[in-house]
Amino acid sequence: MSLVEVIKSSSFINRVRNQLNIRPSYANMANAGHYNFYSDLFPWRQDKGFTTNFRLSNPFALYETTNSVKVALNIFNRNGALIDKRVFETKDKSISLDLQEFLKSKYGDYGTFEVFLQPTNRIDQSGTNFVNRCYVGFRHKNTNTESYCHGNFISKRLHQNSSGEWVVHGDVLTKTLFGSSYWVQKQFDMNIKNELFFSNGSNQTAWISVNSGKKHYLPSNASIILEAKDKMVVVKSDLSLPRPIIFSYTDEWLDCHHA
Repeated sequence: MSLVEVIKSSSFINRVRNQLNIRPSYANMANAGHYNFYSDLFPWRQDKGFTTNFRLSNPFALYETTNSVKVALNIFNRNGALIDKRVFETKDKSISLDLQEFLKSKYGDYGTFEVFLQPTNRIDQSGTNFVNRCYVGFRHKNTNTESYCHGNFISKRLHQNSSGEWVVHGDVLTKTLFGSSYWVQKQFDMNIKNELFFSNGSNQTAWISVNSGKKHYLPSNASIILEAKDKMVVVKSDLSLPRPIIFSYTDEWLDCHHA
């Protein structure tokens, strides 16, 4: 490995680049030690007539047909507090979760969730990173079809330590000291409803600002929905990649996609 490659791969150099926003890396992927399974921080909604569904593929059922896996589901409210935690075992190749079976009115109007596949047997492949982005779908009370997108970014990892225990870490997403800007890649139609769903998948409090407006501070796992009031939107944040998920809808149709 050349000196340049050694410098580029240095965790210290990467932290400096991220803090100073010099060609930052948006996620830190652990590739040493033991097995890591990554999850996005997915949005859920049950406000304004929305319902949420989740579809997850199970590669262990495809390649290790005799092995079942545990599906670990952690649900957070809009303030980032853990409000429900479920673990169940399956051998299914394709898993569909109706979040409305888990969500309750007391949980609030929207929030985030993470999903991990946890093999029931010990995995000895050190340095293995498995990323499954999965898909979350939304249906509005006035629409007949669902609109699906994967999570906004990889934000959590399930790590198997040397004792074989599984631990969730939030050290994936990176932050920048002086803030970063993200231009939403869409010109909004102001005759329909346009909402921006932001979440903080890092393990530290982060701030979000839309079109140089008020700073909204989000604890870890927290989320916020902001209305797009201008045709063009620029997001500023101390997250290296402050990309929202967009909900555009009328009384007749719904489109959910990435910014």
